[in-house]
Amino acid sequence: MMRLSTAHEMLPDASAFADVLGPRLTAPATSGNRTLTFRAVQLPALRVPSGRVTASDGLMLDAEPFTQVIPVGEHALILAIAVIDDDERIAFAKLRFKSEPAARWEIATCRGQNPASRKRRELVGYGVDSGSGCFGDSEAYKLVRDAGSDFVDKMLDESQKVYRHTRDWLSIETGAGSFAMFSSGYGDGLYASYFGLSAKGALVSLVTDFGLVKWAATPADA
Repeated sequence: MMRLSTAHEMLPDASAFADVLGPRLTAPATSGNRTLTFRAVQLPALRVPSGRVTASDGLMLDAEPFTQVIPVGEHALILAIAVIDDDERIAFAKLRFKSEPAARWEIATCRGQNPASRKRRELVGYGVDSGSGCFGDSEAYKLVRDAGSDFVDKMLDESQKVYRHTRDWLSIETGAGSFAMFSSGYGDGLYASYFGLSAKGALVSLVTDFGLVKWAATPADA
């Protein structure tokens, strides 16, 4: 049995992303001369009993888990929402393993991906064709993937309960862990994820960047 939910908590500010956005909690847009401001929403904790996380297009579930093993347990899942006039876009999705901020970022990879072979202006990440991305325990991810088209319809119907131009989200609890789907920036594209490491090298977070703004991990040639 899988339980769908759009439960969430609007946070008072975007300080959960201070290690991404900097102390002013703003960032320059990747296109144009705008500086974007943010709000943050916390979804139900992502339960990861396998210690492996998979991230991909939120509906076309065809990815392998990241090679990096994460701590087993429940981890805070927070979305950074860019406010652009009357539009709202999810700029980052963050899984937080520790309360410490990240001091540096390392690209998250799946088996067979090699960041060292990246050509100029080429990201290592996952492709999106449905306008959504996801995080999931690797085993929960498989359960959602195999649930069939009727379940996908239920997912889409449920996510509309929190739709606002132009973003939504959904959490799914399964017997094998949790899965969460969320709108991806301006929609389709190629999006990279990064593991955050503390000053002492401890694994503290996992962030997917939906390409709205420039920040510390943005490739210098992008």
